[in-house]
Amino acid sequence: MNSGPERDLIEQGLQAQTSRRGLFRGARYAAGAGLVVVGAGALGGLDRLLVGQEKAQAASLEDLSEKPLVEEETAKIIEGRLRQLSLEGQELIFRGGNRVFNASFEYGVRNRSGLARPLGWEKVGKANYHFRDGSGNGPGLAGRLSSSSVSGDLESFIDPFGCGTEGGGWRSMYIFIDPRRTYELGWDAKKQTLESDFEIMSESSIDFFDRRRNFIPGIGSGSGLSYEDTYEQINAFKIGPGELVTWPEGARFVRIKIFAGGFQTGGSCPDGTKLAKVFCDNVYFGPPRIP
Repeated sequence: MNSGPERDLIEQGLQAQTSRRGLFRGARYAAGAGLVVVGAGALGGLDRLLVGQEKAQAASLEDLSEKPLVEEETAKIIEGRLRQLSLEGQELIFRGGNRVFNASFEYGVRNRSGLARPLGWEKVGKANYHFRDGSGNGPGLAGRLSSSSVSGDLESFIDPFGCGTEGGGWRSMYIFIDPRRTYELGWDAKKQTLESDFEIMSESSIDFFDRRRNFIPGIGSGSGLSYEDTYEQINAFKIGPGELVTWPEGARFVRIKIFAGGFQTGGSCPDGTKLAKVFCDNVYFGPPRIP
């Protein structure tokens, strides 16, 4: 019997090849509980979990293309099912290549106080979710224009070593990887600068995890942004056999973090001041793309 997520699915009575049924059952359970439910064709790949009779049964589920916000309780069901998928299950869902769920941030989670976060993403530090407000860079899901984005605030602070910066951002769900393959990380980013004495960057980090999701130290990368309030494509790096960055021993999962970064280039250090806002959209992590 397999270990890790596959075994979890089996122990729940959901074999790896029928994990599509598991997501449907979770959605049906949510519907029975009176929650807003994700529709079959709404999340760019989730429809592949629902085939044949299951897809016909799913016709009664509400479609996220019409209702792109879900409640927190429903989000936990969806995200829980996705966490349980095997590598083969993820490849079935994300057949287009990109392994990042809700990569263009078009689907959101709403809690009692209002809009909380993009579905499948976790807030880190001072960060913002811009839901369908025109701040995205398109194209979005299924070829539609991406009107949503996320951003992180970059702030300065004074410490014994001088003027430092700290940036907020967003962290993805666990992504199952095959260490025999090469993957590429990239995204779109733009800056809105508030203090001119700082170089503003869009940064990323990838944390590695073993089969039991024990942490393995990861890597990071940053890219300077040349233009103001104009998206630029960031091609961070490739990871895999024969690349400059290779998979650490035992790595089976990753989590991606995209966040604001920067450093002082002159002038004084405005302690506790917001220096910039760095926007991100269209995160990609999957097989290397053709230039």
